[in-house]
Amino acid sequence: MKRNLIAIVFLFFVIAFSGCTPTTTGLNRNPSQIIYTKHAYCRMSCRNINQTEVIEILKDGKINYRKSELNNKDCYKKFAVEGFTKEHQHLRIIFAPCNSEEVVVTVIDLGNEWNCDCE
Repeated sequence: MKRNLIAIVFLFFVIAFSGCTPTTTGLNRNPSQIIYTKHAYCRMSCRNINQTEVIEILKDGKINYRKSELNNKDCYKKFAVEGFTKEHQHLRIIFAPCNSEEVVVTVIDLGNEWNCDCE
């Protein structure tokens, strides 16, 4: 019994400190609808990013767990998804899933600094 407990604790620490990320995320890569906030539209316009590129990152990008906020309740979680578009723009897009929709909160160009006047 004591050996089993030690083995379980050891396994827990190995997993916790191995850098593994959860496999079940709650991010819908194929949502029935994508909603864009006013702020997201402004950032997209300023940074020359279109809806096709947003979908491209949603489908193929990698979740940056350090920039995500996953401890919030449903509809308040935020996933920072990063990747490169076909035009080689390095993007981070913040998605907030709620029900069957994905809400685009903001869009960040990681390769360029843009002077956007968005609230």
